[in-house]
Amino acid sequence: MIQKEDFLEYKETLRELNNYLTGLCIQFKHPPVKLKTDRYYHLKGQEPARFNSSTNTILLNRCFVLKSTVENIIRHEFRHSWQQVNYRAVYNWWLVENASLYNVMHNMRNADGRQLSHIYCPLEIDAIAFETSDSGNEEILIDFDREIKSNVDLLQRYTDILKHEGVSY
Repeated sequence: MIQKEDFLEYKETLRELNNYLTGLCIQFKHPPVKLKTDRYYHLKGQEPARFNSSTNTILLNRCFVLKSTVENIIRHEFRHSWQQVNYRAVYNWWLVENASLYNVMHNMRNADGRQLSHIYCPLEIDAIAFETSDSGNEEILIDFDREIKSNVDLLQRYTDILKHEGVSY
């Protein structure tokens, strides 16, 4: 049974995290993003959070609310919201047009245990960089956007990367 003190600390932490997220939205002149815990969303095991683009909401795994890394988790997911607005073509290429490719990369790990999406997907590379830096790695988004506009066969490139990693797609 949860202790009253723990519950109060949890609620206060959520309030502080919502304030932190509001501050990011203000700082980057970004539309408001909601923050909810996974009470009804059931994030997978160790998945700390997920950005839901249809509701513009960060779903935070309750297990991570009191962890010291939670601000980095919120920054990472906020960056995905920012990417959806500022790099829509890149965001849509990965998460709408080629969602199955993204899901394979997100669910597969290399020999070192890193998610393939965190190694190869520009959205994830930028969001990871943004966890500790206000500039993220925007250059990779700019380059990928340029390649989309140049009709580079990006799907073939990433299919080849998966083959190299030992994953058939």
